[in-house]
Amino acid sequence: MSCNDLISNSDIENIYKDDNLIVTNNVVSHCETPDTKKVFIKVFDKNSSCMLQRDIERAYFRNKELLSKQEEIGKVVKHEYFILKDEFQGKKIASSIHVKELEAYRRNNFDEIQLEAAWDGLVVWKKMFFKFASAKDESLIKIAIQRYLREIKNMSIEEIEKAIKNNPFSISLHYLKDDNIDFKEWVYNGFGKIGLAKMYKEIA
Repeated sequence: MSCNDLISNSDIENIYKDDNLIVTNNVVSHCETPDTKKVFIKVFDKNSSCMLQRDIERAYFRNKELLSKQEEIGKVVKHEYFILKDEFQGKKIASSIHVKELEAYRRNNFDEIQLEAAWDGLVVWKKMFFKFASAKDESLIKIAIQRYLREIKNMSIEEIEKAIKNNPFSISLHYLKDDNIDFKEWVYNGFGKIGLAKMYKEIA
């Protein structure tokens, strides 16, 4: 049994290409074990410019503990990096790619996506319907968002309530940017020095 039957390289190549913004890609994979496949992906635009700050990394596991179901084992893909260069951000590339990831994972019978969120990913991944593995982490991030709006953005309670609409994770991301310090830097270096938070999404 080879790790390549977890998901084929051609399936992976098809995920990270849309013939619009992402024209070509380069996929390098290796089997860490017969049950674990590690992949590094580069993506390029129509001018053959690399669109990433560093390679996309994915790890595919035949048998890994599920975060959604304690003490159960399943087929898991771990998302490790997907960091676009600044000029390619804000074009909905990540959300478009994520739709294709889900389709490929369903075809290949994966049970769950896992990742460790940091920086603004603590909010972005929640917007994409990932769940925190720890209720404590989720509560802490909710508090952090509201404190950032109050202490850094100097917003009133009424303004904050209007911005978060009873759910801090619903906030528009432009509220989390500031000329002095963005939320992603503040939450990591200031408020509680929050590092990585485990998150997951079940693949139905």
